[in-house]
Amino acid sequence: MATIAIHDLITLQQGGYRDANLTHLKLASPLTSFPEEILSLGLSLTTLDLSGTGLSSLPSNLGAALPNLKTILLDNCSFAIFPSEAVSSCPNLTIVSLANNQISSIPEDIPLPSALETLIVTNNRLTSLPKVPFVPCKNLSILRLSHNSLTSLPRWLFTSLPSLSQLSFAANPCCTACQVPNGVHRGCCALADIPFKELEQQSEEPVPSLGFTTATVCKGQWKQSEEYAEEVAVLTFWGKKGEQEMDVWIEAGAHESLLSVWGRVTGHPGEDTDEEEGFKGAIVAQLVPEGYYPLAKPPSALDLGISSTTEEDSQPLELSHSSALAMLASIAGALSHLHEQGIAHGNLHPSNILASTELEHALLVGFGEATIYRHGNLSERSGVEKIEVLAFAKVLEHVLGLVKPGSEGDEERERLVRRGLEELRARCSAPGVEERPAFEEIREALEEMVGWRRMMRIPG
Repeated sequence: MATIAIHDLITLQQGGYRDANLTHLKLASPLTSFPEEILSLGLSLTTLDLSGTGLSSLPSNLGAALPNLKTILLDNCSFAIFPSEAVSSCPNLTIVSLANNQISSIPEDIPLPSALETLIVTNNRLTSLPKVPFVPCKNLSILRLSHNSLTSLPRWLFTSLPSLSQLSFAANPCCTACQVPNGVHRGCCALADIPFKELEQQSEEPVPSLGFTTATVCKGQWKQSEEYAEEVAVLTFWGKKGEQEMDVWIEAGAHESLLSVWGRVTGHPGEDTDEEEGFKGAIVAQLVPEGYYPLAKPPSALDLGISSTTEEDSQPLELSHSSALAMLASIAGALSHLHEQGIAHGNLHPSNILASTELEHALLVGFGEATIYRHGNLSERSGVEKIEVLAFAKVLEHVLGLVKPGSEGDEERERLVRRGLEELRARCSAPGVEERPAFEEIREALEEMVGWRRMMRIPG
């Protein structure tokens, strides 16, 4: 996966990059103030990555000096105040990431750039969001709010952002799980305890993709008796985000389009650490069956460094209309199941869907941004689901692009199926969030179309 090269601060300060027409600049040296020399990079710079430098502020004229800036990455810095003036000055800004800072609020009436598509403020100190909508953020499609101190989410989040399709807000008081004395979340599925010593021949060899995950994933053999051992995936979770994702895997429960979780690992060597970002637990899960491949590659590393459990390119897929229908019905069923459990996937993207063309089936993976919201005091539960319905519309559009015309030898039937899918996509893309169907309705519509195809009686 591509990464941004790290540039040298001294070379920058000496003017070494002034005429280099840099499009991306990444600094890693500690910074006590914003290097003014960055502003001389002018029209060419589109991505600025100052993550991990300790920076705490940006100049207000950032956009005037760098008018084509599209991405600002400021994770793991020292921001206590949201840099609203600088961000607002960048008219073409599409991605802003301020994860792992100390920001306690986002100013009211903040005029965010109209081009903004992704805003990440994970793991800060936010106690509330503005009482009025971000303006004029009609293009905002990804909002990451997990690991803050939000006691509620404003209604405008579900009514005034027509493009919002990925929302994550895990580990906030508004969705925090109630605790029982033994520390297990209410509603957690009972799982077997699997001693670490029963997991043999563990290795770090690549495993079939589990999409975007915070876990370390390896193959192992679960030796259930002297005579029988089963090949499994062992997922080890670290830090606060890992702990949250592990809960999602456990609470998701059983569904034919989700990988099965067999049990929790006990006696793991990491149990001896109590570090905040240390070992949080491990589970044993079903290994992805052979013949399943991601529907797409994960987003570029330049799109916030999203990682996958494998570096292999996704296999090029060609689908028939019937296999597309069946796969979409699989995923809609899985999403309906998750929301029935009060779980939002939060990162519904083709790279987090594994498809088998032979079996005409798909698996939903990639729970690194998922939110368990059923335990909290959230009032807009249907809104959470219908935001994700828009992400499903994008998946549907992607799947339609993989369909090979004429693959089933009946052009009229294919035309009618495509029309039905395009009409469903339009319903799922309705600008009014409340106008979109729920996933159970989507699943029923798709399964009805599967029935049409099998019975060869598609309505005109």
